[in-house]
Formats: sequence, C-alpha cells, structure tokens
Amino acid sequence: MDYLLGPVANLIAGTVVYLLRSRPLLASSLGALPIGVIVGGYLWTFFPPPEVFALPEWLAMIVSITLSTYVAMGLLGYILYRSVYRMLGPSRPR
Repeated sequence: MDYLLGPVANLIAGTVVYLLRSRPLLASSLGALPIGVIVGGYLWTFFPPPEVFALPEWLAMIVSITLSTYVAMGLLGYILYRSVYRMLGPSRPR
C-alpha cells in the first residue's frame, strides 16, 4: 500500500509546493497536508496510533502524521530554504 499511496501523496505535495513556489512559507505549510492525510489515512492499519489523542484511531494517525510532516516541511524545510536563499543571495535564481 505504501508503494502506491506514498508516491501519490508526495506527488500531490510536490505539486502544491511547485504551484505556491512564490510564497515559500505557505507552500511548505500546505505541502504537509496531503502527506499527512493520505499517509496517515492508511498507516493506522499497520501501526498503532499515538495514544496522546482522544480520537478514533484513523483520525489520531492522520493528526499525528500531519503534525510531524508540518514540523519537517513547514518549519524545518522553510528554515533550510531561507538559509540557502541567504547564502546564495537574492540576485541569483531561486
């Protein structure tokens, strides 16, 4: 299942980021949503969701994966993007 749906989730997220590339913070934040919803939507069938959330299992996994992807893409990815952009300078192509 992951061989099929994982790449689909990443393709959708990559398309979102590409379409919103002129607004990098928004792009990196919204790019996390398809991965969280799609991967979290099937991952709960293989692994137990976190017990932190008082939600149904499938929803707890979607929330967990979406939050972790948001941290990786939305926060760390944006910080990395800004750091590289500063190193290259605004006169060079993004």
